[in-house]
Amino acid sequence: MSHPTQGAQGRCGRRQVVPWLAGLAVGCAPPQRLPLPGLVNIVVQLESREYVSLLVKLEAPRRRPAVRVAPGLVAYDGSRILEVSTWPRLDPNGELMRELQVHDVLRDRRVVVTVAPGGDLDDHLDVVNLGDRKALLRLQRVGGHQTWSALDLVTGELTAAESTAPTADFARLGPDRGFSVRLEEQRLVLGLPHAEGGGDLALLDRTDHIVAVHWIAGETVPWERLDPLQARFKSAGSVVARAQGCKIDGDLREWSGDEALAVEGLGHLQQGGYRWQGVRDASFALAARLSPEVLCLAVRIRDDHLLEGQDLLVIDTGQARFELPMPAGPERMVREGLQIAFTDRAPFGAGAEMSLDPSAWTVTEGSVPLRVLYQDVDPGEEPTLLASAPDIPWASLAGVRLPRRGREGVPSAHPR
Repeated sequence: MSHPTQGAQGRCGRRQVVPWLAGLAVGCAPPQRLPLPGLVNIVVQLESREYVSLLVKLEAPRRRPAVRVAPGLVAYDGSRILEVSTWPRLDPNGELMRELQVHDVLRDRRVVVTVAPGGDLDDHLDVVNLGDRKALLRLQRVGGHQTWSALDLVTGELTAAESTAPTADFARLGPDRGFSVRLEEQRLVLGLPHAEGGGDLALLDRTDHIVAVHWIAGETVPWERLDPLQARFKSAGSVVARAQGCKIDGDLREWSGDEALAVEGLGHLQQGGYRWQGVRDASFALAARLSPEVLCLAVRIRDDHLLEGQDLLVIDTGQARFELPMPAGPERMVREGLQIAFTDRAPFGAGAEMSLDPSAWTVTEGSVPLRVLYQDVDPGEEPTLLASAPDIPWASLAGVRLPRRGREGVPSAHPR
């Protein structure tokens, strides 16, 4: 994917090439173009010392990109998938050892090294930077002393390293202001050219540092056919709320014009993926409305075998969690902080309309954290679980986004 050259007229009447192109025209020869990235892999470490890895699909300009998230350190550069993990263990003499493993998933090769034996269980071994060939490691001892080392990802050779992390530029040239990955007060932000909402997409909160960023050209992205990526990275979806309330009567026809999030793909499967037969087996769509008094949700479920009391709809805002067994037909329920009306069953499923009191949700930086899950139980089978987003309470990217208009009356946050 590339864009036409831009800029002022150059020699031979040709237009000069803007800096994001691979080079300027030589004589009258046409310039080479640098393909735009179709995917970016971002790995970060959080304040809690957990690692989180993201895949962001960038192939549709001016549209909010699709995001997938994996727990742990999973790096993908277009040709390799590397999983890095660390753990402590005791050797036969009772000495504490810290081991680090680099797993090349596609080649099924593992490099395991022991880093700085001895010390205390409360010492921390962190991967500070992950490059194409080497990883920079930091051992934080109790009391504040730090030891730095560099690991060769291919040979497993471990050598002493400088005591500071390298300065990294996580930008990629492109049209307009290009692409970038940066931290803004511990919030991970992806900068996009010509994108909705000014081009900045907030991804994660409570981020300590960026470990790795890989920009991958669009034509090299094997998004749908690379099973190891599908298995590790799960979709993190969001939906824009309409700025109004709702009537909880179980009639979903009034929601026909609202934006909906479809939860219907392999990236949404959290459990039982090998049994899932596709959209008709189990899937759902989610829409939202928001006012100062109430958060409204509409869920339309598709299920070829609805089992009363066993199939389960789950609403999780981080503030509150509601587990709602599917009824036999239309039914109204009232829980503390929630009113819900289930619709009559359709030939291939059912639906629900609900309102959540302000005590059950919170607004943070322009969004309401939300996960909606559906557990499908078919006769004689183990459950299949689909979710609108992984279980990531520190993610900014999943949930209900506030409408671009009408935010003035929505509270910025509720007490926890």
